[in-house]
Amino acid sequence: MELYESVKSLVGGADFELVLKKPTGKYFYYAFCRFSDIYTARKLIKEIRFPQIQGKVCRALPYDRELKSIDNNTSKASLFIKGLRKDWSHKDLFEYFKPFGEITSVKISLNENHLSRGYGFVLFTREEFALRALETLNGQ
Repeated sequence: MELYESVKSLVGGADFELVLKKPTGKYFYYAFCRFSDIYTARKLIKEIRFPQIQGKVCRALPYDRELKSIDNNTSKASLFIKGLRKDWSHKDLFEYFKPFGEITSVKISLNENHLSRGYGFVLFTREEFALRALETLNGQ
């Protein structure tokens, strides 16, 4: 209900549908929010990229069929990051890598207590952004 009310307050009177799911055997939930207007969806994703729900920093991503089947060009724009602090969130990882270029998505692997397992992933929109980050930060 907290997520529904949060989205509702941000989109005003726009029409949307919220679907909440919990994968079998998992300790987390995920949600889909469908809009009748693509402009409202884009505005919302910019405004609440990292919503806080029940005190936990979450991540909001646009659904993109192309991301479901990552090809070789996209995988070259992806970085595996290790050595992250346990208190880092998806938002912290995004903010840290944002100076290197436009980011499609970030993800930190979290345990059941919603704490970082010490590693994550950054997917840039272009390979050169990933290379810039790798050249600057590798080994730090």
